Amino acid sequence: MRLRDWLAVVLGCVFFVGCGDDDAPIPVDGGPPPDAGGEVDAAEPRALCTPESFAWQRARIDTVVDVSRSVDLFVQREACEDATIAFTSSTAGIVTPLEDVVMATGTNLVEVAVTGASVGTTTLTATLTYRPGTPQEAVLTATLEVAVEDTTLPSCTGTASGNVAPGGSLRLGSAATGVEIPAGAATNPELPVTAFDGTLACGENQVPEGFVALGPAVTFGPVHQRFVRDVPLTVPVKLALLPQDANVGQIFFSYTGPGVTTPRVVPVASPDFRSQPGFVTFQAPRLGTYQAITRAGGPSERDREFTFRGITG
Repeated sequence: MRLRDWLAVVLGCVFFVGCGDDDAPIPVDGGPPPDAGGEVDAAEPRALCTPESFAWQRARIDTVVDVSRSVDLFVQREACEDATIAFTSSTAGIVTPLEDVVMATGTNLVEVAVTGASVGTTTLTATLTYRPGTPQEAVLTATLEVAVEDTTLPSCTGTASGNVAPGGSLRLGSAATGVEIPAGAATNPELPVTAFDGTLACGENQVPEGFVALGPAVTFGPVHQRFVRDVPLTVPVKLALLPQDANVGQIFFSYTGPGVTTPRVVPVASPDFRSQPGFVTFQAPRLGTYQAITRAGGPSERDREFTFRGITG
């Protein structure tokens, strides 16, 4: 048999075998096996929708009677539907009762205004309830310490003197008011601070026009002393006296000293208002008289216009 005839026979057989019955039924999917598990209800949200890490923006707020402080409540994971937040106070009458609020779907924070009602302290507890009465119910709580104080300025009494060396401090009595030299200042070859004989005393009010005092003036001596680095200084401050809508970002410091007889606002570094309630520790490179102040009437608003120009092509 010739090669051409042989190839024709082989191809014919292949064609014959490949032809099937076009009327054969289409296979039907029998579904998952019996042990594949139950169905999932699409109406029930997944665990990724459950809020978590519920907390206040700050651990403590200070205010006076009839003055409100705005503070945020937030969660780390946004809820897939609205969640209700209720409030309770450990001591009744200290703050104005708060109505329930709703954290809307797709958001992770809500702003709450806390208003002082009477002098005292209380713990405000926020309770967030998500999908109550369902298998996905979640209840989260967060606490906030609220201090409602009177409107008197903190007092400053007494004097102090002594040698201040790296790793040591000089305080005004039992109060935190004073000066401190970090221990590392003695071994820093570039910014060393040596021991000096320091003094502490209460100063006269030095409030520039347009400002109000938040604490007493304190004189750190010797007033001519300057350092090659900033050193920590601590003065009294009453955060409750901040005007409505003001925060610690609107607290400034007035200064007088050698060559500065008229009080002026000076910059300071790293103000810490939280570590020691009732005091602020900041860093400055020179001694003199310092006082915590803020603008009278609180922060102001102004309109600003921005013009943007772009080049394309």
